Amino acid sequence: MRTALVILNRKQEAYAPRIAESVSRLDPMPDRVLVVLDRPTLVERRKTEAAYRDIPGCELLPVDREPDIVGRPQMVVGEANFCAGACRDAALEHLGDSYDFAIFTDGDCMPRTGLVGGHVATAEAAGGGSLVTVGRRLEFKWDLRDQREVSKDYPIRIFRDGPYRVTEEEYFVDSGVVWTCNFGISRQAVEAMRDIQGDLYGYRKVFSPDFAGRWGGEDGFVGFVCLYSGIPIWSVPPADSDGIVHIEHERPARTYDHVAFLAYMESRRRELYLLLEARGYELPRFRNHSEIIGDRSWQ
Repeated sequence: MRTALVILNRKQEAYAPRIAESVSRLDPMPDRVLVVLDRPTLVERRKTEAAYRDIPGCELLPVDREPDIVGRPQMVVGEANFCAGACRDAALEHLGDSYDFAIFTDGDCMPRTGLVGGHVATAEAAGGGSLVTVGRRLEFKWDLRDQREVSKDYPIRIFRDGPYRVTEEEYFVDSGVVWTCNFGISRQAVEAMRDIQGDLYGYRKVFSPDFAGRWGGEDGFVGFVCLYSGIPIWSVPPADSDGIVHIEHERPARTYDHVAFLAYMESRRRELYLLLEARGYELPRFRNHSEIIGDRSWQ
């Protein structure tokens, strides 16, 4: 299986030496390493190039402009649009047919040694073909565990002793399944998602441009497309060497409007459901967000 590791960077050149050092210790190494630079300055580009210089087969992909479609633009003067989804699609387009499985992470996340092997083993155990894998995001504030494992109020129990196919609608609606800081996708799944969204929306993308602009939702929407169209999502079982370690940093409060985010996600989920239903997909009865989440007894 030909693997590609894609690392998305947006003003994260200060972390690049630590990320590159972690990439150098991956076992197995991916066949390709693609570092995507989102609208980089010349300084960001040079510092990132220097950090990854000694990684075999590493390539930098600068994305110098915003996407043509920014479906949810920033409404704050001077605030740059969030374009992570478009950059990830640019990476997939750049890779073409040179890979069988792509693993995505971010420029503030240090991969542990078994990152690539964990995703590949999970995909192979699931039988290969069209599928997505999700792994853990380890944080120091959670004692190097994943928030979904330890949260007392909002536990999302998707990580099990072995590869686990995630089918619980509650987990997807709670935005707890697809986190693109540690996410794998087969080339067959890429093509399937392009076909589905091309049919429904007129754009052949994995990451919906309707989420470009403001932070959040583009990865959760990937989960909805997979869940309702039948593309399986499998969680990578925990291991001492798996996952990515997130580098702690401040997050501007203005970037995260949780109430507006939930409302927008719900409207897009309902639209997707109705479009798929009109195309003849077999779907469960539609339940709104409050009905699905309910009293959280499902936790």
